[in-house]
Amino acid sequence: MPSHKPQFSFFNLFEKVFPFVFCGTFTLIVLMMIVQAFLVLKVAGIAAKSDFSNGIKPVIAQAWCGSTTCLDK
Repeated sequence: MPSHKPQFSFFNLFEKVFPFVFCGTFTLIVLMMIVQAFLVLKVAGIAAKSDFSNGIKPVIAQAWCGSTTCLDK
């Protein structure tokens, strides 16, 4: 009895890998949206407490590194 060795098929590989690629891509998109929402809320909170008498640079510095003078180097 001859045994039949299954031949490599790109379609079979695609069928097996596609769910993992799809779920991984979807997970990365969701994580990216969560991080962006966190950053927007953080900057909005800092901007709400700030006065803009010195311009926007101190507000950006406060959001970026926690100090209003860290970008003045």
